[in-house]
Amino acid sequence: MCPRSCLAALLLGTLVAMGSQSVADEVYLDNGDRLSGTLQALAAGRLHLHTDYAGELAVAWSRVVAVHSERPLRLVYRDGRVSVGWLVRTEAGEGLLLTEDAQSPFRPEALVALQPLPERPALQRPALWRSEVEAGLQAQTGNTEAVNTALALRTRRQAAVSTFTASAAATFGEAEGQRTAQRAMLEARLQRAHGERFFSFGVLSAEHDALQELALRTQQEAGLGYVLLHTPRTRLQAEVGFGLSQELFQAQALRLEPSGRFGLAWTQKLGTASELSASVVVRPELVDLGDYRLQGETTLAAPLSQRLTLRFSLLARFQSQPQPGVEASDLALQSSLAWAF
Repeated sequence: MCPRSCLAALLLGTLVAMGSQSVADEVYLDNGDRLSGTLQALAAGRLHLHTDYAGELAVAWSRVVAVHSERPLRLVYRDGRVSVGWLVRTEAGEGLLLTEDAQSPFRPEALVALQPLPERPALQRPALWRSEVEAGLQAQTGNTEAVNTALALRTRRQAAVSTFTASAAATFGEAEGQRTAQRAMLEARLQRAHGERFFSFGVLSAEHDALQELALRTQQEAGLGYVLLHTPRTRLQAEVGFGLSQELFQAQALRLEPSGRFGLAWTQKLGTASELSASVVVRPELVDLGDYRLQGETTLAAPLSQRLTLRFSLLARFQSQPQPGVEASDLALQSSLAWAF
């Protein structure tokens, strides 16, 4: 029987295997089709693409909703401006225009011509990093009945076929000399697309929750996922994986257990900028399937400006076998402001 060290090594190997690979230029159309090949030019309202399977294609520019270019492009705007940058499509299906010092949403109607340029050492493709700090109030019920303070710091790097996210979050509060919340979480996730639908992922996380008598829980997880639905406004994905969990509760010995991971995530764009999202993750212990934890979140995000976003979230946690004297479920309603930088 393979020891737990083998399982940890297998998890690490899965993360390492999610390495880089080259991809062709891609053009995404309004009917959901994707064309792969080499961009030639945009001229006279048509985007010319050379493909191995159909030779030269000329696509009506009005039908294009996103483009992913592997080389920098000379871009000519309708107002006469000229710049150099990249057109990319994120894993979430959003089109972006990148220059060396900025990024902005891709708007096909703003461009009248483009021409691929040879890659030059002096022209480096910018990384799609985006970070934010969030602060808010959280009304909780379950192991505490109080309004607590919630803080979070998140960062995200969106590349052509991979997404890296990392976050640190804390909830704390005190009322009448009694602690009403003391929870901290760290998480890092790497997700890599394999084609249009399949993806692999790896997650490392750590958690402390004094009210649940949890001194420390760490987890290493990896698995596969599938995009069930993907349109310009809606995304639904499911994932399944396995991991290794280490738990240390107060006055107890350290527990190491293999665990499963089953997740479902949905995102829906509302209007021009707002977004509604929901996710649920279930983690059963593989040696005792009756011992499991569930975590769910529903969030409405409404941008107030380019950097400031107002969020309302409903957060739920459940554990089937809590510690003696600890409630099985916690429910929280959170309102917060996030500042992107």
